[in-house]
Amino acid sequence: MAGVGTAAGGTSGSGGSTVGGGAGTGAARPDSGVGTGGVSPEGGSGTEGGSTEGGSGAAGTRTDGGSGSGGGSTEGGAGAAGARPDSGMDAADADADSSWPAGCGMTVPPVADYGAYGAFTPITVPNTGPGGQYTMFRPETLGENGFKHPPVTWGNGITTTPALYPALLSTIASHGFVIIASNSVTVNTQLMTSGLDWLIAQNTASGDFQGKLAPSCAVSIGYSLGGGAAVDTGKHASVVTTVSFHGLQGTAELLHGPLLLLTGTADDFVSAAEYVTPTYNRSVVQTFYGTLVGAGHLAPLGDAGEERAPAVAWLRLWVYGDQEARQFFYGPDCRLCKAPWTNAQRKNWP
Repeated sequence: MAGVGTAAGGTSGSGGSTVGGGAGTGAARPDSGVGTGGVSPEGGSGTEGGSTEGGSGAAGTRTDGGSGSGGGSTEGGAGAAGARPDSGMDAADADADSSWPAGCGMTVPPVADYGAYGAFTPITVPNTGPGGQYTMFRPETLGENGFKHPPVTWGNGITTTPALYPALLSTIASHGFVIIASNSVTVNTQLMTSGLDWLIAQNTASGDFQGKLAPSCAVSIGYSLGGGAAVDTGKHASVVTTVSFHGLQGTAELLHGPLLLLTGTADDFVSAAEYVTPTYNRSVVQTFYGTLVGAGHLAPLGDAGEERAPAVAWLRLWVYGDQEARQFFYGPDCRLCKAPWTNAQRKNWP
């Protein structure tokens, strides 16, 4: 079983456990103009890169609501899903506190497979958002039995659009989230923030979303270039948690809610050592850092493979208070603490 490193305290910088399982020697630098397959993230061409410039299962029928085990509830405050204040407990005690985190107040039906579709049937809406320059992934039916849907902003990797992540984003939407994703191939923090602000504003505007969103329980997610932008966007007052797949370095010292960082041992483009680990070191919030053995930089495209389930579990844990999702992150035998994962790291873990 891979070991788990835990770093206490909330200071930024290089404190905390070091991360093994980063990319090997000779990893391409996303600011060098030379990348895998000739990709140049500083405005070059190719399938994927990163730049600091600019910033499943079958579809199921929705069963949550006022009846049964997945009864819908009205939105709670954002603070419930934020990083837990100092409780005086050590890591072992926190693992034993199975009632936390409590989430934002909404509940969803339990799932056996976090990588599969949830209880909501997802749909895709093109050419929406500010200027019609965004794509939306959302549940087909909104607000059933008073359910409030958490708004999500997504950031693409450079040279890609939301159309290259259909299974990943549809799976997240099937768990009740409404995702606004910029169509830009050079996404940045401003675009992600504008999309999120627009989506939150729909909660009070006439239309499909009026009164059906949880505006104080938002999420920021992204990949590569968009992963760094997602961390930067995570400082938004409404964001309660952030997820970065193989992301560029972000301003994690400005976050106020928990952070999930995912990378792979074979990612020699946005290498862990040069980009993901510095974000981890800068974090002042509760952070989990998972490394998937053999995963290269393009792993999150499509359905995100083995990285999809932990991402969904993280969102369900912090937004809905899904206690079964703790199995991925808590305890010495957590699911991301053993094969096919390696070198799990935890920081500011209560």
